[in-house]
Amino acid sequence: MKRIFLGLWLLAAAPWAAAGDLITLESRFGFAETFARLERMVQEDGLTVFGAVDHGTAAREVGIRLPNTRLLLFGSPKLGSRLMEASRSIGLDLPLKVLVWETDTGEVLLQYTHPGDLLGRYGLDDKEKIVGKMFDKMLELTEKASGVRKTQWDY
Repeated sequence: MKRIFLGLWLLAAAPWAAAGDLITLESRFGFAETFARLERMVQEDGLTVFGAVDHGTAAREVGIRLPNTRLLLFGSPKLGSRLMEASRSIGLDLPLKVLVWETDTGEVLLQYTHPGDLLGRYGLDDKEKIVGKMFDKMLELTEKASGVRKTQWDY
């Protein structure tokens, strides 16, 4: 019972949260610095940056007010291609993506889909090891970029 209560307390008090299949971390840095840190960490780790989508700028160009919102697409062709050998449809979710966005009150969040969701979605239960590596890497990169160290707990 104490363990469950402690886990719930940590979840409520932590600057990150998991909502369904989304992992969210609140950054200690501003929007531009958070995004730059994430992109730099990805590159320094030897991963491929496939691009970025600037949703905020695109919205402003058509007269819609959307706070800063950018998506970074990145990955490891070595790992991703192994998953695509098993299920080409996983290309809908690869490369990996992290959304960095600013709330109306100025908080900066990093958000991504839990890579474990890919196992069931694409029938890849035998690829658990690869997806586990993806989760570990996503967590490491977003923790470094946000300046927040997530408390370990089971997903």
